[in-house]
Parts: sequence; C-alpha cells; structure tokens
Amino acid sequence: MIENKKDVYFLSGTMCNEKLWQEVFALSSSINPIYIDTTAGSSFEEISRIIDSKIKEDAILVGFSMGAFAALRYTIFHPRKVSKLILLAVDSEGLNAKEIELRKSTIHFLEKHPYKGVASSRIKQFLHPDHFKHQYMVDVIKEMDRDLGKEVLLRQLTATSFRDSLTDKLDRIKIPTLLLSGDSDALISSDKMELMKNKIEDAIHIKIENSGHMLPLEQPMEVIYSIEDFIE
Repeated sequence: MIENKKDVYFLSGTMCNEKLWQEVFALSSSINPIYIDTTAGSSFEEISRIIDSKIKEDAILVGFSMGAFAALRYTIFHPRKVSKLILLAVDSEGLNAKEIELRKSTIHFLEKHPYKGVASSRIKQFLHPDHFKHQYMVDVIKEMDRDLGKEVLLRQLTATSFRDSLTDKLDRIKIPTLLLSGDSDALISSDKMELMKNKIEDAIHIKIENSGHMLPLEQPMEVIYSIEDFIE
C-alpha cells in the first residue's frame, strides 16, 4: 500500500461527469483522484472560480477536452496554484469552425425542441472505429448524457463553445505539462497537441495508440500509467 498518495484533481469535458474517469480511478495506485464537477459553470470565468474553490496550493490538475481547455486557461491566469498540468484531447486554439457551427445549430434546435439524447452518429465521432463496436463505451457516453440532460447541455454549449485562443499565452506556462492525444481523434488532431508542446517550456506529448477522442474510456490503463509516471 502506498502511503501519502498525491491529490490529483480531474475535470471532465462537455456532457461528461465522473463516470468518464471511473476506470482510470479504479486503476490508479499512487494518486488520490479528486473529481471536480464544473457543470454548474455558465462561463469559463465561473468554471475557474469553481476550480479555485476546490484545489489546494501546488495542485496537480488533469483536464479532458473542454475540461482540459478550462484547466489550461485556469493555469495560465493562476500560475501559482498549479504545480503540474495534464491535458487530454485539447486544442489551445479552441474549437474549429465546423465544430462551432455544429454547436450553434444544436443550440438553436434545443431551444425549440425536446432533447432526445446524444445521437449514435455523434458518439461515432468520439470513438476510435474499433471502439464504437464496444457497447460498454457507448453506454457510458449515453449514461453521462442522460445524467446531465438538456439543461446542462444548453448551458455548456452556450458557455464554452466560443473560446478565445490561448495559443499566444502558452509560453506563460512554466510548470511540467503532460499532453495526451489519441492517434485517431476525429475532433482534436495529435498534430495540434504537438504544436502546443513546442510552445510550452516544459512539456511532454504522448500519442496514445488505438484511441479516438474519449481517451479515459478507450485507453484507461495507458492514461493512468502516463499520469502516474509523469507525477512521480
């Protein structure tokens, strides 16, 4: 048994909750994972305030997708609060034009219609082609979406879709930073994260094989081993 495990704080992405990390947490051995629920935040400023209220000084912060963008933004503007930063499946530029348009149309539709849950075509975008056949992964994505519901979806899409680029501020990050990307991520390319690595002073980029966007679901063992090795 490892004593004095390090507290590590985890943030999820859009329409994700703690279930995203359940296998990662179960496989952890040298850390004490602490989940921060940011779904009440209606802006990145509010999300930053939630993070600030939950973490201690010299925190180790892990973020996935939208949660990674929030963690990156928080670290840039609160550099003394974070000692190590781990980002999964994120682009410091924010969302691409295609994704922004998709979210705009989704917001417009939801304002006038009931929400029937995340579509299979959308789930297919999130997962490696081989993993879309794994019902467990599909079910977890659907469960998280059902848990959070229309109100959270509208709030998150409205609050976090339009993101100011953080790329020109990456050189402000002076702490050890780990970037994890999926080799088959249809939303965030590994090349984008490699460019981020080159702009952060003390950064490592690991491309995880056989994974789409949902790294914590698709490759939980690779994710937790990478995290624990990095923070030792």
